[in-house]
Amino acid sequence: RFVFGKIAANNALNDIYAMGAVPMNALATAVVPYGGENQTAGSLEQLMAGVISTLRENGCELVGGHSSEGQELSVGLTINGEVSFDKLLKKGGMRAGDFIVLTKPLGTGTILKADMHGRAKYDWVLTAVESMVQSNRWASEIMNGLGASSATDVSGFGLAGHLIEMIASTNKGKSERVAVKLQVERVPVLEGAMECISKGDLSSLDLSNRKAFGDEISFSLHDESAEKEGMVSLLYDPQTAGGLLASVSEERVGECLSALREKGYSNACV
Repeated sequence: RFVFGKIAANNALNDIYAMGAVPMNALATAVVPYGGENQTAGSLEQLMAGVISTLRENGCELVGGHSSEGQELSVGLTINGEVSFDKLLKKGGMRAGDFIVLTKPLGTGTILKADMHGRAKYDWVLTAVESMVQSNRWASEIMNGLGASSATDVSGFGLAGHLIEMIASTNKGKSERVAVKLQVERVPVLEGAMECISKGDLSSLDLSNRKAFGDEISFSLHDESAEKEGMVSLLYDPQTAGGLLASVSEERVGECLSALREKGYSNACV
């Protein structure tokens, strides 16, 4: 429950960091499974300890919220952030010639699905959890400091869906439109993710993401059909507490990548 709380807090903080903002305070809505008084109190204490730990690590304070009992353990956060207008990052704003930077590897969706069915190896789950509890705080500061033109976080729509959102927001109302060429072999992947995909452990959002964004993507992979389908599935895989996705100029992208890796984003890629 403690780790669950940390992941949930990181997932919520991503929306703040994707806009180049600094988190200030948060409200929490928590649900703990039905049980005896001591059991529910213990569950809530562990859950909120994880939430508060991560919020404070990111300079954010929990100022209130609500708790109740229900069928499943869950927690949601509303976070208020602060950013000056000249530092505000939006989904639109990509410039021709920009490079796309991703801060974390993909694969949490498929690994968690496999884990639900007891098919994920311990090391795979551990690596996925380590990725999910890593904050994007420093990534946001680095990207903003180096003049990123747009940004978002990779979450439920997967890398493909969120990248398409950035392109659509950039092109809205403009005659000169941008497009992105993605080299999938450079996309970082969590250990075990491709094995989970090959065994059919796809997130429940895989199909809806394909339906929503499939018409916007043209694939030209030259791998064997099974490998190609695996990479396609990876691009649609929904992420929990995933990485930031930003467009950075060619002149600053090398510096950006080096700075990210120095801050611990070892899988950051262009």
